[in-house]
Amino acid sequence: MRVAASPLARRLASERGLDLAEMKGSGPGGRVVAADLERRVAATETGPFGTAHAIILRVTVPADAVAAHEVARDVSRRDLLEALIQDAAPPMRRSVQVIDLSSYGIESLDPPVPAGHDAALGVGESHDARVTLTLSVAPGAIGTEDAAAFLGRIAGLLGDPA
Repeated sequence: MRVAASPLARRLASERGLDLAEMKGSGPGGRVVAADLERRVAATETGPFGTAHAIILRVTVPADAVAAHEVARDVSRRDLLEALIQDAAPPMRRSVQVIDLSSYGIESLDPPVPAGHDAALGVGESHDARVTLTLSVAPGAIGTEDAAAFLGRIAGLLGDPA
């Protein structure tokens, strides 16, 4: 379904990588206009480089606890984390993307939040048998306390193998 938007709004959205379907228009009949895009961009920019504020939280859990879950559920680490995200009842409206780079020797990462998601969960593993989970949350998706509680629930679920 095509979103009602002005030609200028369509061009600006395309240039800035914004999804018109996620915007509420202020023009006639709810049409998205350029001013709506400018407000959206202004709400997320912090300075001359246009860097958006994001919440980034990190926690480590024992690798053997993660492995115990993988074996008990007979799933990959990514599938395990996606299931635990649902078990932890994410407070976000949209999904959380899992980015697992632990098999590449990456110890930790600050994952970018992909378009169409409210958060990304980065997964790394250190040589001292610790799995690092890093939650990056898109600007305005949820507050810091909610994000911390959500990540804590995931870590708690991992600390108690089924």
